[in-house]
Amino acid sequence: MTTRQKKTIDWNIWHNPVINSIEAFDIETAAKVAKDYRLNWNPTEYDPVGAQSLYSVLRETCEDLIVKFDNDWKYSQEEKLEHNTYYDDSGVLTEEVNMYQQTDDEEDGITPILKVQLRKDIKNNEMWFSIELVMGHQLF
Repeated sequence: MTTRQKKTIDWNIWHNPVINSIEAFDIETAAKVAKDYRLNWNPTEYDPVGAQSLYSVLRETCEDLIVKFDNDWKYSQEEKLEHNTYYDDSGVLTEEVNMYQQTDDEEDGITPILKVQLRKDIKNNEMWFSIELVMGHQLF
């Protein structure tokens, strides 16, 4: 069994796409929404979603997508993924980070996601990240 060698990543070329994409996402508004809806990173422990934690999670998620992209990532059932990671129907590498609503009763609350996609502008041959806070979605 051979182990696939990971490529060395030139982080210098990724600095601006990561920073510009995170700056384009309105972290302050997302943090306010998270506070209003009492969103947590953990379903069982108190770990509130805030501006600083959003920034950290976004940075880590972008870096994870870069590593996967640069290494021609393919899903494997043996791989233990921290977040839902997949190629969407258009072939866009996507990672979804779950959040949980802290509720006072036993009813299920909303389960929003932070959705980050690594996109390519074909015309200008530039990479960027699409970042969305999805408060509600359907599962089929």
